[in-house]
Amino acid sequence: MFNIQDPSFGKNKLLHEALLEACDNALYGAGAYAYVTSSGVNMLMGDKVFEDFIGRGRYHLVVGMDDITNTRTLETLTDIQRKSKSHLQLSAFLSVDSGSTFHPKFSWFRTTNGGTLVVGSGNMTAKGLRRNVEAFVLHEVSKERIDEIEIMWNEWLRNSNALLKSITDIEVVEKAAQNSTRATSQPIRRKLKQPEKREEIEVIIPVDEQDELGAWSFDKNCKILIAEIPGSTNRRWSQANFDVTTFREYFGGLPGINGIYRLIMRNVLWDGGLGETKIRPTVSVASSNYRIELANPDRRQYPSEGKPIGVFAKIAERTFMYMLVFPEQSDHEKLHELVCKHRERTDRLVRYQTTVAELQETVPLLPLLYYLV
Repeated sequence: MFNIQDPSFGKNKLLHEALLEACDNALYGAGAYAYVTSSGVNMLMGDKVFEDFIGRGRYHLVVGMDDITNTRTLETLTDIQRKSKSHLQLSAFLSVDSGSTFHPKFSWFRTTNGGTLVVGSGNMTAKGLRRNVEAFVLHEVSKERIDEIEIMWNEWLRNSNALLKSITDIEVVEKAAQNSTRATSQPIRRKLKQPEKREEIEVIIPVDEQDELGAWSFDKNCKILIAEIPGSTNRRWSQANFDVTTFREYFGGLPGINGIYRLIMRNVLWDGGLGETKIRPTVSVASSNYRIELANPDRRQYPSEGKPIGVFAKIAERTFMYMLVFPEQSDHEKLHELVCKHRERTDRLVRYQTTVAELQETVPLLPLLYYLV
């Protein structure tokens, strides 16, 4: 099946989801990607579906070293290889022809009755897997065709033997270190407007070296959701329930389908830093509600008075940055006032979709807005 991945389109699977679907029932597989980042590796190989696949089978990944793949990438791959008990085989392709670039982006997987080929423009990066405008094909093939693909793969490996190195090879390590200089771990400085004072203040965003610059940001066209977060009798209030309309139209979930579709959720901390990237399956419950798990890094109890308010920014299809604002924290009062303006029934929680401009006007210094570009 042909797919176009476009943050403004939202009609098809994302490359990330296509790869998970392809490996879900696979016996083994392999792939080659020109550019690979730590966050891309964690996003794909850190998913339970891929972990289960690599636990029962094997996967050979060939990574390009021409530009993006850096030291942090190799460290992440090594860690995952160790956890996989060597079911993950890793090779680095070192180009020697200055006029030729290593540029493939594909995976193939063998199943009991045939196989699946995932080939397109997206690399194994956070942006390539979910955020960039990409095109790819998720194609199921016959046993005869997967035999041909595997034969061609093995022939290419033999032909490229002199260029394929271990990721611990000294040349590979040195090239990764050179690529690391392209990235920055220096804090990012941004200016936020204060409408009431008609002035700007500068804020500093701490940057984790494993993050792709630009992968976690949004623009003025981003869709914002402001939502009251309900409590729970079992105190796992961070599993927030949403009505089917919000679940489908804002979060991009498919009601009744819990399979390969993934919500990528990343919380913004109050110092402006980012929490861990969480891969959340879309989970339906027996009622008409749909559950989304949220981070609670401070292990806060649900407040005795008032409700936490979640502020979500949809940065790509099924990909979100968000903050939880508690009653005792700054900005809660203004958000609560906004919520109350849009409360239609006292027995219903508010799910208010709005614009970046209104969020700026309401809480101009909310750390989530540090990532507005």
